[in-house]
Amino acid sequence: MRQVTASTRASTVPAAVAELLAVLRAGLAGASPDLLLLFAGPGFGAAGSDLPAVLSEGLGGVPVVGCSGAGVLSEDGEIEDGAGAVVSALVIPEASLGVVHVPPDDDGVAAIDVDTVRAKVPLGPDVP
Repeated sequence: MRQVTASTRASTVPAAVAELLAVLRAGLAGASPDLLLLFAGPGFGAAGSDLPAVLSEGLGGVPVVGCSGAGVLSEDGEIEDGAGAVVSALVIPEASLGVVHVPPDDDGVAAIDVDTVRAKVPLGPDVP
């Protein structure tokens, strides 16, 4: 497995995306990531919901998993209570990944049972 991580304290989504993609593309050196792990601060407001899709598109449609929080950790320290994001691009040639989107219910809770995951994601015979 190979991992490239980038962080930004940019205050707008377009600036953050430009900075993150530049660092990731340089670090990946032409490799295609299999998964992005994204952690974003609240400072982007509603525009922050665009981050996963724009980053994914910028790296060829790679799946994105992540969350937002009051603070995110980067190699340069914690980014607290403002705009900022940390993203890791993972190159995992020995793995087979499946992604299932779990939308929240009316209470904002996202939950899914194992049988539903098994029905949506093809798992090998040796996976319990």
